[in-house]
Amino acid sequence: MSPSFAYIYDSVYGQGMVSKESARIEAELGRLGIQGPIFREGFHEVQQQLDAAIKDGVKNVVFVGGDAWFLQRLPWIAQQRGVSIGYLPSVPTALSRAIGMPPGAASVGILAARVIKTLDLGAANDRPFLTEAVALETSARLTLEGSYAVSARTPSPLAIQNFALQPKTGEVLSQSMDGQLEAVLQTTVERPGWLGVWKKTEIEETRIAFTRGAVQHPSGEPVHFTVDGQPLTSKEVRFSVLPGALPLIVGPDRLFS
Repeated sequence: MSPSFAYIYDSVYGQGMVSKESARIEAELGRLGIQGPIFREGFHEVQQQLDAAIKDGVKNVVFVGGDAWFLQRLPWIAQQRGVSIGYLPSVPTALSRAIGMPPGAASVGILAARVIKTLDLGAANDRPFLTEAVALETSARLTLEGSYAVSARTPSPLAIQNFALQPKTGEVLSQSMDGQLEAVLQTTVERPGWLGVWKKTEIEETRIAFTRGAVQHPSGEPVHFTVDGQPLTSKEVRFSVLPGALPLIVGPDRLFS
């Protein structure tokens, strides 16, 4: 019978103390009966080998490594059909806390339980992303659904959120199972203070749900975003939602329902 699980490791798992953790993971996989083929990132044909394993009956592909490395695999993940994805993090992060997956061998039992939540992905110029795309300061125009536009009067932070997380706690700021993205525009507003003498500056946040949008400068200059931690620069950045593109194995202590 073909194995149900396959595992792909970040190359860091072949080094030093992390290699010992890899051995503990694999021992726990064997104890729980969910062992399967293991692929080491960096081999030239690893993607072809994964595709062949799925064709042979693998239904769960588990990525073992760090957040940045895992998120870079989303283009391949978004193309899969009928395959559940697991993420076994190497260290605690906001993402690992949000999905209820502690680092290392501690998450193997969660993989075996195989509780799945189907999350949306966003796409920025056809690049899939899980968390958010952020422009720290921009006065570019955001056009939504091809019909209306919003922009800040002065350069201000703009985020396009899918599964946005509070960096320290992993608190989920934007849900990822509603078939929509959320545009978050922050602007500063000066309000009268005590007896109208002192002025105080406050941050005002505008949130708009949408399924399709685009960001560009009226002047035509490039727009700069950080998408899942990776830079993206383009004269126009088009956003869309990929509903249900990430069937993800999650833990009981996840921070969303």
